[in-house]
Amino acid sequence: MTAALRVVPTPTSLPGHEVLNQVRDFVARFSAFPSEHCAPMLALWYAHTWVVDAFYITPRLILSSPEPGSGKTRVLEIAQHLTNQPEMTAGGSAAALVRMVAAGPISILMDEVDTVFGAGGAGNEEVRQMLNLGYKRTATIPKTKGDPATGFTVERLPVFAPAA
Repeated sequence: MTAALRVVPTPTSLPGHEVLNQVRDFVARFSAFPSEHCAPMLALWYAHTWVVDAFYITPRLILSSPEPGSGKTRVLEIAQHLTNQPEMTAGGSAAALVRMVAAGPISILMDEVDTVFGAGGAGNEEVRQMLNLGYKRTATIPKTKGDPATGFTVERLPVFAPAA
């Protein structure tokens, strides 16, 4: 009897620009963009979510279109596979979102954001504040903790996170 020789491939490292080019090409397979710069920009933003701890600010990714059904949700669905700790949401309470970010790291992928920023966004002011302020590492939102019997303390919850 002869023992079969098992060959296990060793992973190879690719230069960063080749990885970004592959991500750009992958993203472009699923969407028709208005500019040749959109897919490379998405590749860079997705990569940024993996190294966000090295930055003081994180850019907000805004997907806009004058037409419904133009592919904004598809871009976020693809982002779920390429970003660090993606959290796809269509809203939620401000308290829940703030605590999710504070427990992070997460990348917020918010679909149907017009419910927060649009005309019907009344009552979502705290979510709006979190998204507007969370681009900066030092941003916090104060929350009270405790009960009337034992007293209250203030928690300063960090809201710094990449958001699309």
